[in-house]
Amino acid sequence: MHFQALGQGAPIVLLHSNASSVWSWSRVIGPLAKSNAIYALDTMGQGDSGKPSREYRVKDYAASVVDFMTAAGLGRASLIGNSVGAIIAVQLAAEYPDRIRRLVLVGCPCRETEEEHRLAMAATRARLDKNCVPIPRTLEDLRQHYVNVSPELLARVNEDQAKAGVWAWKSSAASHDCDIVSALRRIKAKT
Repeated sequence: MHFQALGQGAPIVLLHSNASSVWSWSRVIGPLAKSNAIYALDTMGQGDSGKPSREYRVKDYAASVVDFMTAAGLGRASLIGNSVGAIIAVQLAAEYPDRIRRLVLVGCPCRETEEEHRLAMAATRARLDKNCVPIPRTLEDLRQHYVNVSPELLARVNEDQAKAGVWAWKSSAASHDCDIVSALRRIKAKT
């Protein structure tokens, strides 16, 4: 699992959104590291982390983060997750409550109904080609999702999507298959 570590103090693990990487945290790692030990992870199949030989479910992503924490000597940590990273953080907090100090969820998709899941899957599928690989984004498309759009941002987003490849679809499918509402109810950590 690829990661970046910076700073000292109470550990915080950062989990990025789908088809992204540790780069997505580049503007916050430094400020957070002034008083914390920051660990930004590329989730499995994304960024520069390995591509597993089998499908991953959200519980598998959560277990891989726990394995990372164990290998890094982190007994407990705060987690900050964005989008699919938030779903992984919720699952981890629900399944491994003794490993979590605090939880910050950014843009956590909380779909309850079949219709909500169907619409989300259709929207995800529309951003993929026939091989389930992300279609490169455009500057105009990014303007709908980002405040400061630039050619450099576009290049980085498209690079991360290309690295994820079919794992962008696999990660989305896993997150859509997760009962996030049930997992949220089991969280004991400050959230």
